[in-house]
Amino acid sequence: KLSSKVLKAKPDRAAPNPVPSFATGPTVTMVAGAAIAAALGAGIWAGIIIGVEAELRFIALIVGAMVGIGAAYGARGNAGVLSGGVAVLFAIAAILVGRYIGVSSIIDTEISRVSAEMRDEFEEFTEDEQVRLAKQVIADDLIEQRIDAGESLDPELDLELLEWGYYPDDYPDEIITRTESAWDDLTPSAQAVELRRVSSLADSLSEEERTAIHEGAFLSVFGFRDVLFFTGAIVAAFMLGGSDQVSPFSS
Repeated sequence: KLSSKVLKAKPDRAAPNPVPSFATGPTVTMVAGAAIAAALGAGIWAGIIIGVEAELRFIALIVGAMVGIGAAYGARGNAGVLSGGVAVLFAIAAILVGRYIGVSSIIDTEISRVSAEMRDEFEEFTEDEQVRLAKQVIADDLIEQRIDAGESLDPELDLELLEWGYYPDDYPDEIITRTESAWDDLTPSAQAVELRRVSSLADSLSEEERTAIHEGAFLSVFGFRDVLFFTGAIVAAFMLGGSDQVSPFSS
């Protein structure tokens, strides 16, 4: 006697949710890898600029490649458009920061050199000549203040005075009177400070003026070749940052 039993199929159990990869999305490791490589790249480029006193623009390509590889390693086998984009952002930052630090260091070195020359020349002046130069700085400050305030009757003449004027011969009586009064109001120690400021370019520059010089020098060195190398660096960062082939975590 034969019998058969039909068993109902058991419902499939829901597959367990896969553990999301730590590198899926803008993860800590992806960003950290790009950031570490960017810091190293910026430091290397700044060091080279300072060491050889030249930009060597092709270093931008190396920086871009370094950041791309760092992002790909951080992606831990999940490299793609996202990690490539992260690499591009950090590569741009590394290139700009490294270059700014390097150029600024060269400018500071040049300011120090000029300051040393100014001090040597200033020490050869008589005491009266040193005081005259200090007063001329005060007079020039007054001229600049009235230009900035829109109180100058002839801005072009005042600008020419700042560039070529000799104190007190070429300055108007009003400025001379205010300058002499300002100098006499200073204590002996304050006058000594003014004399030191006149004798050194580095001491006479405010932090705002020094920053403006750095920024001006940084922008002035950009050219067509920079565009080419920077574009190449961005492409390298994106291609390497989005490729699992450079990561030991690729399957």
